[in-house]
Amino acid sequence: MGSVNDMDIVEPLNYWANRWKEQTAVWHIDKINSTLVQYIDRLTLNSIPKKFMIPLCGKTYDIAYLSNLGHHVFAVEGVPEVIQELNDRDSLGLRFNEADSTYTSIDNKIVIFVGDLMHCPIEKWGPVDCIWDRASLIAVDYSQREAYVDVIKRSVQMSKGTYNDFRYLLETVCYEKSSFPGPPRSVDEGDMAQHYSDWCEIELLSKQKEEVFSPLIQKALGEGCTVDRLVYLLKPK
Repeated sequence: MGSVNDMDIVEPLNYWANRWKEQTAVWHIDKINSTLVQYIDRLTLNSIPKKFMIPLCGKTYDIAYLSNLGHHVFAVEGVPEVIQELNDRDSLGLRFNEADSTYTSIDNKIVIFVGDLMHCPIEKWGPVDCIWDRASLIAVDYSQREAYVDVIKRSVQMSKGTYNDFRYLLETVCYEKSSFPGPPRSVDEGDMAQHYSDWCEIELLSKQKEEVFSPLIQKALGEGCTVDRLVYLLKPK
């Protein structure tokens, strides 16, 4: 059997399905995310409805939160059992459409694509107005980041080289990469510049000590390591 890092590259969906099954989904929060609530007006520009994208959504409470505010939500998740649990818990009334591999609410205001994010035909549901990326970019292997960002670009693309007037709320972690392969995977200033600076304006909203993932990372790096949580707001150049 390969290492955890190898499995994450070769069989990502199986890897994440096992994490949920084994109840080691340390990234899951049993409440609406406070970062989203804090910056919701910056994301939506105080306008309703907006079309949101949530990549690698898991069973987040944020889908129901956004829907209850009046927004439309398109999300992507690779583990169908997780979506079924989400649907039952939040009474979303989702129905599975095998033809396009989606769970959809009766009013079509919530759509969740089930499958590999990298192969999601995202243009079918775009362009979106807002992206909420929490524990998604940091879950992706470093070697797949360029492909991941390409999916994000396509979700907001109007035509080649032009983008919708989107707002992208991105929550990351940052630590010394060399001694811990992740996940979660570090995103530093160089990563942000490499993947986003040519097509986005980048605003750092906050930098704080990371609480959710710190025990996992410190176990590998030692108690003295520094793990920061950074929140960015991106918009088109």
